[in-house]
Amino acid sequence: MPHSLNIAIVGAGPVGCLLARLLLNCPRVRVVIYEADASPDSRGQGGTLDLHEGTGIAALKKAGLYVEFLRHARFDGEAMLLCDKNLTGYLKFAKGVSDNSRGSPEIDRMVLRQLLLDSLPQDTIRWGHKLLSVSDGNVLHFPQGIEQGFDLVVGADGAWSRIRRFLTPVRPSFCGVEGYAFTIPDAAQAAPKVSELVNRGSLYAYSDGKALMGQQLGDGSIQVSVYTTESQDDDAVFSADDECRRHQIARQFRDWAPELLELLAPTSEYEMTRRIYTLPVGFQWPAHPAITLVGDAAHLMPPFAGEGVNLGFEDAMKLSDAIRGFIDGGYSTLNETLRMYEKDAFQRARRGQELSVGVMQDMFFTPGAPRASIERWMIRHVRYRIHPWAFPPQDPIESNSFSGDKKAVFTVSDEEKASPSTTEPVYDGDQYLGQAPTEEELYTLRKVAGPVSGSGYWLCTVEFAERASYYGCTWVFQNFIQYPLPPGGNGAGASAPGSEKPAGALGQGLQVSSALTLLFKFLAYCIPIFGGWLADTRLGRYKTICIGVVICGVSHVIMVVGAIPSILQAGHGMAPFIVSLMILALGAGIFKPNISPTVMEQVTFKHPYIMTLKSGERVIVHPETTIQRLTLTFYALINVGAFFGLATSYAAKRVGYWLAFLLPGIIYFLMPIILALVYKKTIKTPPQGNILGDTLRVIKLAIQQNGFRKFGSEAYFDSVKPSELARKGIASYKGKPISWNDGFVDDVRRTLVACQIFLFYPLYYLNNGGIGSITNSQAGSMTTKGAPNDLVSNFNPLTIIIASPILNYGLYPLLRKHRIEFGPIKRITLGFILAALSCVVGALLQWRVYETSPCGYYATECDIGSGVSPLSVWAQIPMYVLQALSELFAVVSGYELSFSRSPKSMRALVVALFLFMSAVSSAISQAVVPALADPHLIWPFVGTAVPGVILAGVFYWMYRDLDKETFLREDSDSQQEILSEKDKS
Repeated sequence: MPHSLNIAIVGAGPVGCLLARLLLNCPRVRVVIYEADASPDSRGQGGTLDLHEGTGIAALKKAGLYVEFLRHARFDGEAMLLCDKNLTGYLKFAKGVSDNSRGSPEIDRMVLRQLLLDSLPQDTIRWGHKLLSVSDGNVLHFPQGIEQGFDLVVGADGAWSRIRRFLTPVRPSFCGVEGYAFTIPDAAQAAPKVSELVNRGSLYAYSDGKALMGQQLGDGSIQVSVYTTESQDDDAVFSADDECRRHQIARQFRDWAPELLELLAPTSEYEMTRRIYTLPVGFQWPAHPAITLVGDAAHLMPPFAGEGVNLGFEDAMKLSDAIRGFIDGGYSTLNETLRMYEKDAFQRARRGQELSVGVMQDMFFTPGAPRASIERWMIRHVRYRIHPWAFPPQDPIESNSFSGDKKAVFTVSDEEKASPSTTEPVYDGDQYLGQAPTEEELYTLRKVAGPVSGSGYWLCTVEFAERASYYGCTWVFQNFIQYPLPPGGNGAGASAPGSEKPAGALGQGLQVSSALTLLFKFLAYCIPIFGGWLADTRLGRYKTICIGVVICGVSHVIMVVGAIPSILQAGHGMAPFIVSLMILALGAGIFKPNISPTVMEQVTFKHPYIMTLKSGERVIVHPETTIQRLTLTFYALINVGAFFGLATSYAAKRVGYWLAFLLPGIIYFLMPIILALVYKKTIKTPPQGNILGDTLRVIKLAIQQNGFRKFGSEAYFDSVKPSELARKGIASYKGKPISWNDGFVDDVRRTLVACQIFLFYPLYYLNNGGIGSITNSQAGSMTTKGAPNDLVSNFNPLTIIIASPILNYGLYPLLRKHRIEFGPIKRITLGFILAALSCVVGALLQWRVYETSPCGYYATECDIGSGVSPLSVWAQIPMYVLQALSELFAVVSGYELSFSRSPKSMRALVVALFLFMSAVSSAISQAVVPALADPHLIWPFVGTAVPGVILAGVFYWMYRDLDKETFLREDSDSQQEILSEKDKS
């Protein structure tokens, strides 16, 4: 039965245009080409190429363009000289004529492309359509909007194909050869010696891993190409001064024949810098029922054998034949049609890649070339042209054939095809980092942290300044609210000299103090949900951070003013304090969920890669290890800031609360300065639109289809993937096209698992610090010898500051060295247990306070004798040390999870949900504040410690398998760009 097809071709290069021309000859086919260039003349098309009889020319004949091609072809362009740096010739061809040709006439690339463009109807090509991404269902995303409804999408979009990127993570790798291109206009007049040497054809001179090439163009100019395996000086490469480039080249080619150096004459004009990339030899993309590739998108290879365009034209011819067969009923399905085309294309491409990489190896990476390699070079060409069995196979192309650091893997074995990661290059943007590890290497090689943008550490100092100001103030809130102005003090809240009484100001008692501090904490960790939503959907994280900084700055000013001694003595300190407290909670809530993901996004590489250390050890540079180290640094600086509470505690005790609130404000105003300095260097994530809506729709649809059984499991959400819905005939949800893709559904599942883990944290927070203010109150009932009662709590951040580098550079590297996996789930479990143990210590201390206090089990408000237990406040140190260590394992891993298991466009919101667990903990504390009274202060410690140990065991049993997963997952670009385009429209 005949079929009809609606086909989209991405890329209007020669191969894409030829395919369109061939398909337009087919009945019942509609073709449209999307091209990123704004017009046909937007950029140069390169030099000249030779088309071969059995491939390129055969395709032009089938397209009915051969006669037009002959009008522009240059048969005299078949002249060729291959020589060394001394101009010693090793291969020479004379000029050809149309009746006596080697079957490889030359044509300028620009002329060939124009010939093909002129053969197409004017409305075939949509210029200025740069493909952003592809999503399931053959939906193409452009800046202008979404295009869909295609039966087939063909990627003809070249070396850095977006279509190929949708099908496979494999990307081109650098070959180790780079250089420049020049043009000599009107060469016969401007450089007659060069024109005579090129002989209206081509000149190829090779020696010492370098090459000088000249090719005659149809307009009388000569294109000169300079290649070398030596690293180029970036100052010369990017200089606008041609003389700078010529000086570098002259230095590299100083011992070459003067006749060859004429190619670099001052009359030549610089065109571009070139780096040669290639796909792995034998590269195959995963089968897709309605997408395929042609040309460089399918088999990018070095240009030194001249087979790239010829293979691409043959791709177009073979694919159009297959499509015609499908339309005429020769194939039952389009999927079958594409598989037949690709089976042939993979075989042809492998032979072409082996030839191209082989001749590059012969001339650039073989000592003594071309004399030492010319025989092998010729055999490769003849064997390729005639038949593989005509000559014995050449040496296999090995990665170690290339010198220096510019090694690349160019072969794919059968085993490697089964595990594509063995040949995947890893990139940071367009910068090649290394090869991805194999499955075996992932289990056997040590993992190390990789590079982090300098702005990442500067942003950590921003968090330090914010937390220094935040904790510097909040550290003294408890006493400021609970206790009255001390008798004999200076009226600013400071205690009388030598007094054991704590500093104070408002005199509202323990319950009011606990209620206000818990309310503040609840708001500070509840408002981040709004702050995360605002950043992710409206403003972007960096702008939202700046807004939070301004709001907090206002609160600091009000707080200092409200603590002026005259206001406190008049009894008017409560109102300004509560106002500043609420504003500080708002600003901190907006700032806090956005700073940690912004810091972690400065780790720009997303996949592990292999690196060899100076010691010779091969290691895996892993993004998760890098994020773990950066997060520990981030959290350590948080606690350096928290340690500032020591200064404010003493300021309140000795001078008064106006100074205790002023000092954090001074530190705080470092933040806008740092943010301004790092603005340009910071990697920023723009707002991505309302991804929360799609998230809720995915969850709702999954529940409708599956109920609540096995909610959150991988199979649970498979049913709402667009690929699965398409099999059921579902293409819309509530009358609108489905706007998410399969990768987004996986992201939702991973995010829900992270949020399930977060549900364990409220009990953890109750253990880590106790309910309400009972630890501070406990210290107030102990002997301080003149020190502030809240001083000892500073051992929490002090422990974190000391332990963080020990973990970062000692324990964790040691575990990795001995291949001991200590994943996030194990770390969180250990953190839960340590927090529970800290409450056990707290319960024992409270019991001893009751046993030794002059007031017995009513020690909190004791006025008998000294009013305190003889037990030293320093006995609390083990409790705070355990709390600090628990945070390094549980809280730091929680930050890692909230970043690595959430979609890029929801990271601030997921961090906010993690922080919200602290608000839940505060709400629970708030509910039991009335019960925080003597003689029952032992039970709040015991009541959280026992469930905490039990819950740690339950947690590990439920999530132990997650340690086997790769936590950090690069987002599907397509989903991000879908949302961006939705918002624009």
